[in-house]
Amino acid sequence: MHVFIVSAAGKGFGAGTPVPANKSNKQQKSKSSYRKQDVDKAVNLIQQRGPKKSGTATTDSGGRVDFVQVQNWGSGNPKDLGNLEVAEPVQSYVSGDSFYEFIARQLQALQAEGALEVARPAGTPPPPPFSEWLFSEAHYVQYLVDQCSVHSALEESLQKAIQSAQQFCIGGAGGGGDNIVEKCNLLGLNRELARSKALSQDLENIKASSTSDTAAQRVLPSDPSPNAAAYVQLLRQLAVQCERAENIEELHTSLLKLSAHLFVTLLTLLTSGNRIGATAAEKLDLFSKNAVQTFKDYPNTDVSPLKLFRTAVDELGPVLNPIQQDIFLDELPSAMRRTGVLLEALARDK
Repeated sequence: MHVFIVSAAGKGFGAGTPVPANKSNKQQKSKSSYRKQDVDKAVNLIQQRGPKKSGTATTDSGGRVDFVQVQNWGSGNPKDLGNLEVAEPVQSYVSGDSFYEFIARQLQALQAEGALEVARPAGTPPPPPFSEWLFSEAHYVQYLVDQCSVHSALEESLQKAIQSAQQFCIGGAGGGGDNIVEKCNLLGLNRELARSKALSQDLENIKASSTSDTAAQRVLPSDPSPNAAAYVQLLRQLAVQCERAENIEELHTSLLKLSAHLFVTLLTLLTSGNRIGATAAEKLDLFSKNAVQTFKDYPNTDVSPLKLFRTAVDELGPVLNPIQQDIFLDELPSAMRRTGVLLEALARDK
């Protein structure tokens, strides 16, 4: 199960800078357009990739090399190859394009194939609509605990992986420098987007506000759920694989897998996470508890966090070759499933 809900505010939520009356409509229209273009194309996109598709190259896009699916090979006679029946071309990434948009296009195509839903036990009802999610304090704290554990593990694991990669390159095997390492570093260790400290602070503030009610304090969760704990273990294993890599290809593989998990986790928090936080703030009076830092405490208040995120993703694309792109894309389904189940603390009706 995985639910993406588009946030109502690209910079998180809460009180913002007042907009002059004569500019209000224009600016609101502009922001809405940006969300439609940059969020809607990506928030419902991460799904299970199928097997690699065989195809044949075309060059009908201004020099761009695309691949097409052959629906009918006919007689197999070379003279008949000009009349092959082909499906819609699957475009390859071209340096200079938006890697963020490329990911969206690829995953939207896969979504159309229906390869999205996480398998559920027979007889298990689907998750309820968002309006029926449980937002008790205990459920929301469990959600924050799970998010905090995963974000902390991601940041720590990626930092260790980057350090291993840098040492590997300095040692000579990586040629003294590495663009992939550099761009993954920018994507993963951007202090303006890292959320583990803010999540931890929100947890502390909520629990501190419950100190006067010892009964309530006792029932507030403090340990990550089994799903979150398993996810943390996977992320740490990927960091260990980076440390033990025997060549630069092995190192890149583990590093790109970690980056794919970071992509999904940050995208989820920057989109559906904002809606979840806004709803919890209203129902649980989180503003009075100063427990909304996760969604509003960004150092750069002039640029949307989602825009910063997109820029970092776009900078990663041009340094990846097709094989490396596949490594990144093929890890997204795993990240999708694992971040999706973290919503189960709230996405329930009892």
